[in-house]
Amino acid sequence: MIEIENGLVAVKDLKPHPLNEKLYPRKTHDKNIELLAEKLYSEYKESGVPNHTPLDICPNTGTVNSGHFRWYSSQQMLDEKKNVIKATHLKAVFGRPFNPDYDEYDEMKFLEKYNKDGKRDEYKEPTLVHNYNQQNKAFEKKYGRPFNAKERNQFAVESRIDKTRFKNIMYLNTNHPNIYKQYIEGKLLLPKAMRLSGKVKPSKKYNPDRHNFFQTLDKFPNIQKNII
Repeated sequence: MIEIENGLVAVKDLKPHPLNEKLYPRKTHDKNIELLAEKLYSEYKESGVPNHTPLDICPNTGTVNSGHFRWYSSQQMLDEKKNVIKATHLKAVFGRPFNPDYDEYDEMKFLEKYNKDGKRDEYKEPTLVHNYNQQNKAFEKKYGRPFNAKERNQFAVESRIDKTRFKNIMYLNTNHPNIYKQYIEGKLLLPKAMRLSGKVKPSKKYNPDRHNFFQTLDKFPNIQKNII
C-alpha cells in the first residue's frame, strides 16, 4: 500500500503507467516538460512542493494515472545556477487501482479521459494524429477492424477539431507522409497540401482573371495569423 501523508507521496514510490509512453512519447514532449519544470521550480521555492495539481495514482502500486509530466518535470528543475533539483515528494491523491490485466484500447480511453485537459499540447494536431493512430491500432486488436468514418468523426469531435479537417489530415498522414510532414512543419497550408496530394482537384471551369486566393495565401501565410 502506497502512503500519502499530508497530501504528499514520495517520488520513489511512483511508477509510470505502461501505456503512457505509447500515447505520450516523452521525447516528443521534451520542450513542454522543460517549460513545466521552470514553473514547478518557482512553486518549489515558495512551498517546497512543486506541483499545484496533485497526481492521481494507484493506491496499491503507485502507478500514475494522471500527472506523468508533472512527475518528470519535478525531476529536472534547474535552480538559478543551472543545477538540477529533484523533488522528493509531490502532491497526490489516490485514484483507480491499476489492473495489470488491462485491455489496451479500454485503458487508452481511460488515460485519455484523465489526461485530456491536463497536457499543454493535447489538442495540437501532431498529438491528435499520434493518439488516434495508437488508439486505432488498439481498437483493431480488440475488435478485428479499424475505426470507421463515424468513429473517426467522434474522435475529432471529442478532440475539438473540425471533422472534415481531421479527415483530411489523417488522409495525408496515411497516404502522403512527406506532404503531411511539410504541413505539420508549417511549410504548407492544408488546402495546398490537399491539392498536392491529388485529393482536391481544381475546377475545370477556370476564369484566368479571377483572383487566386490560395495562391495569395501561399505567398503571404501571415494573412491567416492576422485574420485570427
